[in-house]
Amino acid sequence: MDKSKRKKLFKKVKLRTIFLLAITLASNSFAWFIYTTKVSSNISAKVREWNVTFDVNGQTVEKTIEINIDSLYPGMESYNQTLTASNSGEARAQITYEVITAKVLGDDLMTLGYTDAEIVNYLRSNYPFSIDFNVSNDIIQSNGEETITISVSWPYESGHDEEDTKWGSLAYTYHQNYPDIPSIDLSIKITAYQIAE
Repeated sequence: MDKSKRKKLFKKVKLRTIFLLAITLASNSFAWFIYTTKVSSNISAKVREWNVTFDVNGQTVEKTIEINIDSLYPGMESYNQTLTASNSGEARAQITYEVITAKVLGDDLMTLGYTDAEIVNYLRSNYPFSIDFNVSNDIIQSNGEETITISVSWPYESGHDEEDTKWGSLAYTYHQNYPDIPSIDLSIKITAYQIAE
């Protein structure tokens, strides 16, 4: 092969390599841009004036906790909220809860006929994502405090690839079809009242 043919071949290969490199960089930049724009926090929670305080008259206090998660996906930002119930009265206080609304991807769990505890258990164990509701102790001693913790999480590597894929696809489709309706809509009424001694 003579020198001029080698020069042409070298230029042709060099031009092709630069062109492929440019396409690769452009597509990776686009993929990175899409990835960074999709990873955002779509979690909102409303806790209405939670600071349970009891007086000596045995007043009953009711508060509502609302959790709305707009977009649900593996690796989403975890949501954790801890609420504190304080009893400043002279008698012990009882905490009870009632699930008012429980919808996951449009499925209304209230139609299942479950008790409040069964709905909370269902939320804990029937999905690859975790929706958890815990009361540290349902009895608050006089001048004591107890906590109520609510958490929602979906680790990126949960160890259940098939379930992650199935529910991730369902969550994506639901969000595309109903962008203005939360993927998870949960409302829990907390009632605290003093126990007659």
